[in-house]
Amino acid sequence: MILVLVLSLFFSSVTVFALDSIGVDNNVTLYDSQYKRLLSVFDNMIQNLKVKDNIEKMEISKIKTAFDFAGNEYTIVECVPTGYLIYSNGTGIFTECATDTLSPYIDYDEDIYYCGPTYYYAGTLKGDAQHTVLTEEIVDSQNIEGFSQSCEEYYSVLVENKRQDVLNYVTCGTQNKSYGETIQRDTTPSGIVYGEVLNSEYFYDMVHCGYDSGGICGYIGLGLLISYKEKYKTGNYMDDVYWYDSSRTGLLGGTQSLARYLRSLGSSNDTMSTSIKNVSEDYFENRGVNVTHTSILLFFTKNKIIECIDEDNPVLLFGSFENPDNGESINHAVTVYSYWDAEGDTLFTAHFGWDTEEPSTRYSRIYVYGLRGSMYVLE
Repeated sequence: MILVLVLSLFFSSVTVFALDSIGVDNNVTLYDSQYKRLLSVFDNMIQNLKVKDNIEKMEISKIKTAFDFAGNEYTIVECVPTGYLIYSNGTGIFTECATDTLSPYIDYDEDIYYCGPTYYYAGTLKGDAQHTVLTEEIVDSQNIEGFSQSCEEYYSVLVENKRQDVLNYVTCGTQNKSYGETIQRDTTPSGIVYGEVLNSEYFYDMVHCGYDSGGICGYIGLGLLISYKEKYKTGNYMDDVYWYDSSRTGLLGGTQSLARYLRSLGSSNDTMSTSIKNVSEDYFENRGVNVTHTSILLFFTKNKIIECIDEDNPVLLFGSFENPDNGESINHAVTVYSYWDAEGDTLFTAHFGWDTEEPSTRYSRIYVYGLRGSMYVLE
């Protein structure tokens, strides 16, 4: 808890261009020393990302503080020319990161909230919390406190997997050693540390993901799974009318999209794995196609996701953000198509299903950790 209080002194909105820009000498204060070591942790993760994604430049440009609706603290690290990290101050875990996407908080410096992957909010003049990307999504000021339980549930996942080695380094690590020099790397991993579906570039390179507004991300995700199987597996999964063009590299969006048709088979915009499975069953029954698919509501591990990816089955993961006081829920869904190990933490690569032609805001290759909710798999 001391760490959280200390870092809040520095991170209201700090611009940083290089680790060497922080002057440290023998008279450095304890707080400055911890801050420099935290920057070293950030820099180590950036170096890992640069190697993995084969990029030459990714440098810290700005650091911001965010809290969830329960008061847990996160640090937003924004980079140039693109890229960002989101770090949980109390657990030492990077909850998500990206190399080729701009920070979801790029236009916001104050009153920002982070409630887990895809749940990015900023305070408004009315006291509400507005999603920074999906701007039509607003949490009313009277309901913010009600969503704190969901924030605590997500945070508890992080606490269960706390990186005590990282926290120890930040609070009392060797002053003149970087985090990369301090950690003990396992040079002989006991298991697979990287994997992806056979045609992962389909998701990463996709410009048009079949988006339509109205909070129907579960149906958009199901459309992505169906289109992947249609393109790379023999079968009658979907009609050609839903492709964006003849290259079959993207999906038509808007009211004529596959996602919108799938929504017509469902009962609500909000979805979980069970309701999406029901929609999928109706969809394929109408087409006269037999498919194997699975819905798991709660009891699954990261190994189950890895197993699906290894079998060339991208996974639709659902996040559940609920207010038990009034029964309101905000459910997001992302399509996961690869995984990798970063210093002992398994991160999953996700396409968020947000349609944009600008690569830096495409959210098609976001590395996420600690997803909660349910999962759906179409084999």
